[in-house]
Amino acid sequence: MPSRDSVSYNTVIAGLAGDGSSIKALEVISRMQEDGVEPTEHTHVSALQACSHLLDVRRGREIHGRIVVCGGMGGNLFIRNALTDMSVALKMAGP
Repeated sequence: MPSRDSVSYNTVIAGLAGDGSSIKALEVISRMQEDGVEPTEHTHVSALQACSHLLDVRRGREIHGRIVVCGGMGGNLFIRNALTDMSVALKMAGP
């Protein structure tokens, strides 16, 4: 990527998460943070979507905790929906 900012990273991450390439999406999020680019609300939504697809409880809780600590959940309907989707996916997968 020639220009690495939150917009370019979030575009790649959302595309990967939406395409079912959840592991790659989470890898790009890690790379984004290594490059010093802070995750945004859009990043969190895509990360939660990836965790839902992977049924990754540990990482989903980690991301949820980061959202709460950053105060980013507030009135963001997209984050709330992503958290709800993740919770439902994990409950449907069983214990």
